[in-house]
Amino acid sequence: MKANDVHGDVVPDDEMLEMLKQTLAHLLINYEFRLSENKKKMTLQYTTMVIPTYGVKIQLRKLA
Repeated sequence: MKANDVHGDVVPDDEMLEMLKQTLAHLLINYEFRLSENKKKMTLQYTTMVIPTYGVKIQLRKLA
């Protein structure tokens, strides 16, 4: 990681960005995504991940 930028945010280096790209590509190819609806009953087929900064819940399921 590089030093903080003028706003105090950590700036990732090229190696970290490449790793993030590979991780995102793997998730997009191998998983189905949908936004979680709080009122809807959850099924066991989906795993829920939370993005704390935005308070968003995303459900993902491994594709066959």
